[in-house]
Amino acid sequence: MDYSKMHEHIRRMLEDDPDSVSILEEKVDVDEQVRYFRYSQKAKQKLKEDTVMEHVNLLHDQLVPIKYRRFLLCLLASVPNVEAYRAIEAYAKNPDEKLVEWVALAKLESRMMVQASLTNKSPVIISSGLGGKGLKLRYFVVFVSSTGVPFTEMQKKLIEGEFSYLSKKSETEVEEIAHLGNFSTATVLISLKDSVQSVLSEVVNQCNELGDFILDSFMVTNVKKLSDDEICASIDLMDSGEDVEEDEDEDEDDDDDTDEDDDY
Repeated sequence: MDYSKMHEHIRRMLEDDPDSVSILEEKVDVDEQVRYFRYSQKAKQKLKEDTVMEHVNLLHDQLVPIKYRRFLLCLLASVPNVEAYRAIEAYAKNPDEKLVEWVALAKLESRMMVQASLTNKSPVIISSGLGGKGLKLRYFVVFVSSTGVPFTEMQKKLIEGEFSYLSKKSETEVEEIAHLGNFSTATVLISLKDSVQSVLSEVVNQCNELGDFILDSFMVTNVKKLSDDEICASIDLMDSGEDVEEDEDEDEDDDDDTDEDDDY
């Protein structure tokens, strides 16, 4: 995938019509997102708009199996009217704990479907495992010590200071910074209009101008927050000269609900 071309395409969409783009703000596991949108496609094939609203109360019925309520959420999200959106919104206030992620996805899809029906424009939904805010995506970043030893207190303050300066002069928001031995992590929100590589490289370059203590190569993901063990394993690969690759295996275990043939 050519990320530079994709980023440029998104940037142009935002310039032309920012209202056509919507980001999933909640943190939802990527495998669960894939599962939801597969369900959503199936729901659209079975959709009966004139009758689906008759079954809204089933969402609140704890005796109705989870798999049926998942499917009903996808059906409601496929109906391009405000009534369906309000039904999902109402359920989102007190959802079953097993459906929290699905409600977030259904609510976003429903809102975009309603908007598309009113504006006659195709909606664009952007989602990631870490979610986002407004038109910003959330990223988990790891900066590694170039010397292999823990950052000093001065170096930690430099990293924090450069992130603070970045947030003041751009749309980037820094949510959390942590220092753990020979690496530092940060959770940041970066605008879709900005290049993630450029934003984070600026922090590294500015820090290194004052001491050259951070590796130019850094880790960044919007899939999930990496554990300390995962970070250390990646650092070991970097030290060995091997390419660090993100695990892209997709969970094929969709349970028996993927064979759901129920109509509503």
